Amino acid sequence: MAMRQEACAAAGEALPIETTAPTPDSTVRQGEMEGALQVVGEVGYRAASVRSVLEYSGAHRKQFYDHFESLEDCFGQAYEAWAKQLALGLLEAAVSVEGWRPGVRAGIMKLFQFIVERPAIARSLFAAGSLIPSTRFQATGRPSVAIPTPADQCQLVRRFW
Repeated sequence: MAMRQEACAAAGEALPIETTAPTPDSTVRQGEMEGALQVVGEVGYRAASVRSVLEYSGAHRKQFYDHFESLEDCFGQAYEAWAKQLALGLLEAAVSVEGWRPGVRAGIMKLFQFIVERPAIARSLFAAGSLIPSTRFQATGRPSVAIPTPADQCQLVRRFW
């Protein structure tokens, strides 16, 4: 939401009206997911624990396991949600200016801003992303674009850290 607000403000547009307020439970869940990315970015996936995520988020163990099956599940969902949110923010920045070159520049500046403001989360997203194979070979021998599942992403991050 913050990225959308910034993109709207930069474009001089009014903010979209929110039709539903976040529930306390969804806010806790979002905090747990942010905590998972933050902790993995700071200490690495192997050293991360549910306890460290809970210390970061301020949530309780029962809440965590009401939302996720495991740390791997939490990290996978967090990775997917934050990657989509970042991609949306970059696209919003790019289309907020006229012309493709200024759009590319705006998207890159937004990416740099994210890296500076959220270095540990950026590390989590990019470490996992850099380990995801870009192509896989089908039975025909021709490469196809690989779309990894959150479980694949977690396994790759575990190998890296």
